[in-house]
Amino acid sequence: MGYNSKNVKESYDIGNAEMYLGKERRYIGISKGDTEVNIETEQVKLEAGFPKKTYATAKSSEVGTITGSTPNTSMENLARMLGATVQALESGSKNVVDEGFEFPDKTTTQYLNNADVESVVINNAPSSEQVEEYVSDGSKGSTAGDFSLNWPITATSDVASVVVDGVSYSVVGTGSADTSSGALSVEVDTSTGDLQFFEGDGAAANAIDVEGLIRITYTPVPTPLTEDTDYKVDPSNGGIIPIDTANYDTGTPYFVNYTYTYPTKKRINFGGSSDEAPAQEIFLKKKLANGKVREFTIWKAKVTNGMQYNMAEEDFHELPIEMEMLADTTKPAGSQLMRIDEYEG
Repeated sequence: MGYNSKNVKESYDIGNAEMYLGKERRYIGISKGDTEVNIETEQVKLEAGFPKKTYATAKSSEVGTITGSTPNTSMENLARMLGATVQALESGSKNVVDEGFEFPDKTTTQYLNNADVESVVINNAPSSEQVEEYVSDGSKGSTAGDFSLNWPITATSDVASVVVDGVSYSVVGTGSADTSSGALSVEVDTSTGDLQFFEGDGAAANAIDVEGLIRITYTPVPTPLTEDTDYKVDPSNGGIIPIDTANYDTGTPYFVNYTYTYPTKKRINFGGSSDEAPAQEIFLKKKLANGKVREFTIWKAKVTNGMQYNMAEEDFHELPIEMEMLADTTKPAGSQLMRIDEYEG
């Protein structure tokens, strides 16, 4: 009676895929085409007799690795892979205007694109200048509402210009169209955003249909939600915590203005410690040619090789990386290395 062992290898050639780090799935970038997940299982056989006969087979160990390249990674992601901390030496601030935002429901915290935020205002419309364009076939324009602004205004002065095929129309309030001979004007209803086009004949202003490209430049006047009534702010993480009120709708576009602080000079210190790089959850998302999406969730992995950070030439470059997969013993046996999901995109 004796034992015999062999290694059984599985390889998943993932290619290009979105790569995320940690349980909160911090986006790293698109992994390059050489990304692979390899699992090697050592099987031990119990053999006896002549000729030898296998009486039992058992899995004695299982090892997984992830290899590939990512784009030039951020200081924060680099530090996280190394188990280090980013130190902000100097900082500055920037203003963000009209960052798109939606409430999927009235309980779940949503996060802005930046952390360390202040002066957060959530509006029901953009607050920056907008340009809207319509193509008219010549059958519309004479009736108010044939063309309307997408966002609210409060005065005709909010509309900078209305141009039809390169010809400018004077912007006036409802009932104030220019009656001068040949004068072109457009009445704007400030309560609805409806437009109506006119041409004067010297005695009256006649409603007309227009043909060609209509280009409207204007600045909306939004209505803001109220902080601490409709939402709360987690400043350090850029979190928007909804409060269940009737003042806003879920699944509706909102626009956020805020200021955020960011480090203008950063430093990573590492080395000289016996601590290993921390284990991280790795999430890979791959869009397949057939339209399906395949996701790889590696429960625990740590950097073991690579991390050759080239700063000599171009601003962006590939960062080779190799990670060892670790068993997550909190999960059932047979499910401790990774999970693969596939669904219709």
